Order: sequence, then structure tokens, then C-alpha cells
Amino acid sequence: QIMRLDNPWCRKGLTWCQRLCYTSSTLNFWFGLPRLIFFLVPVMYLLFNLHPLQALPLSVIIMALPHILVATLTNNYHYKNFRHSFWSEVYETTLAPYFACVTTSTLVNPRAGQFNVTPKGGLIKKYFFDFRMAWPSILILLLGLTGLIACCVRWLHSRDVIEQQSILLNAFWTFYNLILAMCAICVAIERPQRRAAHRISKQVPVLVRSNEIEHAEQGVTENLTEFGALLRLNAKGSMNWTSPGAQVLLAIKGQNGRPIELSATVRRCQQTANAQQLVGMQFAAADSDKIRSLIELIYCAPGTWAHLREPMDSIVGSYWNIVTTPMRVLTCTTLGLK
Repeated sequence: QIMRLDNPWCRKGLTWCQRLCYTSSTLNFWFGLPRLIFFLVPVMYLLFNLHPLQALPLSVIIMALPHILVATLTNNYHYKNFRHSFWSEVYETTLAPYFACVTTSTLVNPRAGQFNVTPKGGLIKKYFFDFRMAWPSILILLLGLTGLIACCVRWLHSRDVIEQQSILLNAFWTFYNLILAMCAICVAIERPQRRAAHRISKQVPVLVRSNEIEHAEQGVTENLTEFGALLRLNAKGSMNWTSPGAQVLLAIKGQNGRPIELSATVRRCQQTANAQQLVGMQFAAADSDKIRSLIELIYCAPGTWAHLREPMDSIVGSYWNIVTTPMRVLTCTTLGLK
């Protein structure tokens, strides 16, 4: 829609850098068709002997392999603390059939497209498999398996060395695609959500008041969400108020230094080895101003995201994680259903 209705190269007042930036952002959404071609090309060769490239197999490897290695190593060097190698392939595999249809139809009729906002606030209470979302990936998986069977048959009947090399190259290509397809299918397995919102690790001073304690207990939050928090308190004196179901009043130090006062209910309590208490709290309903202050504290405070780093990416480890994902997902799902 942007390229057809608001083409940055036809708009006045934009700099060359802005035009290139808008163009780059729109071209990214065209990955659907190339990704589908990437899946179908080796299968078409194995099933119907359609040659995708008029070149010797070794020549293709010599030309393509250095590019793949350099691209992978470059991405790993720049984003090793933020992204894991090969997982973008799984993302594109999952969305490729849908993006291919949407981008093509929008290119033909840019005003016909509709945007549906993702539903917010829902909770998944049980395991289920979203077949409606996964059927394109299942179809790709079945085509790949059929291609591998045809590969074995063609290998047994082939006497040409070059043809055997082509069969092996396309078989390896298909096997790589099958791993991505299986991971894409695993995305459709929905697990129950134990929490209404994600917990953000954040240490903020907090005061706890209750009718059962004479003075406020000081502590610090271990994690926060707009619906609750995990507090770390010193276990001094009587801690009877920490029993599940107890009603307390929290004063969390806000972003501007003012306390955010919230009513809360104790949900669980655990004593640590260093004589401290970990107390899980669920916030009661609060007015919009307090919720706004809490959200600003959790997500918008200076330096909130600066220290967050993913474990340093390992190319081999990341790919092994992808290879073993279907088995791990199947194991977790089986144990969860039991």
C-alpha cells in the first residue's frame, strides 16, 4: 500500500536518505514469494526433474556457500547479543504463505487490503493446535518429505555422477527446509498462559503496610507487571501477614520519586536461604493514573532496556537449538497434557 498509494519516490519534500529508508522498510515485506520459491525449487527438481539452475552442482556450491557463510557470520558479529542465528528463517517460513498472498493482492488492488488489530488481553487456558494457521507449513512439510522419498528412488536409479551430485545438493536443501517447516508447525502449538502479563525483571524500592504489622516493611521488587509483583523482604520478626490471601498496601517508588500506592493480595510466599522472603503479590483494581504511572515505571524508565542482553549467540548452538526444537516442543506438550 505504501509503494502504490504513497510511493516515497514520488512524494515531495523527502530527502534521499528518507526515500531509501521507506523503500527498504517496504521491500522487507516481500519475503513471502522468495521464501516459497526457496522451498519449492529443490522439491520440483526431485519430483519432476525441473532444473532451477543451469550450472554444475559444484559450481553452485562454490558460488553460493561463501555468500551464505559471510552473511551468517556478519549477522552474528553485529547482532550476537540481540538475535539468534537462523531464527529469522523460522519467522519467514511461518509467515511466507500469508505474506505472499497479502502483498500480491495489495499490489494489484492496494485499496482492498484490511488490517485487523491483534486481540489484546486474552488468555490461553489449555493446549491446542492451531491447524488453521499451520496448514501451509504442513503442506510444505509433506512436499519436502515426498521430495526426499523421490530423492532416494532417483539416487538408486542414477548412474550419472553430475546428476547424483545434483540430487545430493537438492536433498540437503530440502532437509534444511524441512527443519524450518517443522519449527514453523511447532509455532501453532499453543500452551496455557500461567500469567496475565509478562514479568519484567526490575529492582524498585517498595514499602509494605498491613494491619498486622506496626511499621512498614521495606523491600525491593524482583519483577513487575501491571497486574502484580514479586517482592524480596527481610524476614525479621513476625511475617504472619505474608500468608496467602492477606490484604496489604504497597508503596512503590515511582519514576518521578513519588510513591505509587496500590492495594494488593498475597498469593504466595517463599523463604530463601539467606533468611529473606519472596512474596508474590497480585494488585487490586486501580485508577487510570496509578496504572499509567506503573506502566511508565515498568517500561519507560531511563535505562530500563539498556542492560537487557540475550546470551551471546553461537551459530552452531543456535542451529542445534532449531534442530532439536520439534522434539523439545513435543516432549513439553506431552508432559503438559498429562
